[in-house]
Order: sequence, then structure tokens, then C-alpha cells
Amino acid sequence: MNQNVYAAHIGIDWSDRKHDLYLYDGITGEVEDSVISSQPDAISVWVEGLRKRYGNAMLAVCLEQKREPLIYALCQYENLVCVLTPPQS
Repeated sequence: MNQNVYAAHIGIDWSDRKHDLYLYDGITGEVEDSVISSQPDAISVWVEGLRKRYGNAMLAVCLEQKREPLIYALCQYENLVCVLTPPQS
């Protein structure tokens, strides 16, 4: 079985003011941190950047289960696979 199913693994810490992202590139092994704004179009701009970088490769996105609007927004993209974690207190 191929252990490198995903071109990247992404963790999202979604909050009220800013959204922190952690990306592990499965191709290069590099890691990077970034931040996206809380503006409504920020997700689509961010995903478009991922598409330019990775094409239609599958990407794993890890986020808390309590982020239903974010989960809904990400589910519209066929190459993003949401991995849900229990909410942290």
C-alpha cells in the first residue's frame, strides 16, 4: 500500500480573528506555517493557491469537529479530504 496517498497534510486552527495553518508537503518533506484572514473569500483564495501548487492531488486537512461551517466549506473541493478531531477544551 502506498503510504504517500496525500501530496500534503494540513492542520487548521480556526479561531475568531485569524486562522493558523500548518502544512507538511509530502513530496518535499518541508513544513510551513501560514495564516489566512477571516474574510469569507479567504478559503477559496487559499484553496486556489493549493490547486496551483498541487494540481488535483489529494490533500488531507485536519480540523476540529466543532467547525461545521468550515467543514462544509471545505467539502465542496474534491481533492480535500477532511480528517476530523474531537474539540479541545
